[in-house]
Amino acid sequence: MLAALHRDLWAGTTKRSITVEEIVGAALAGKTARIAPMTDWPYVYIDDAARAAVQACSAKGRKQLSYFIAHPERVTPDDIAAAAAAAGKPVRLEIRQQRSQ
Repeated sequence: MLAALHRDLWAGTTKRSITVEEIVGAALAGKTARIAPMTDWPYVYIDDAARAAVQACSAKGRKQLSYFIAHPERVTPDDIAAAAAAAGKPVRLEIRQQRSQ
């Protein structure tokens, strides 16, 4: 599962890495994940986002102007590292002092 997540993230269309990708990639490689400082964040499964977009485009009406489709629980880098460890790929996190582009 971790390998599929790592392979599918952004489908290689961006040069800029994201924190999830950095953590999962480091877990798969057995290395330390060196990540930029960040707060917790709500994530959304790409299939859910695609389904929501299609439904929004084909809806006959709307009940409100915006909809929150991400998981209501915010996820931290530690949560992602714990998921990697639960999948048998423990990873240590190291927070970089400044963001890299």
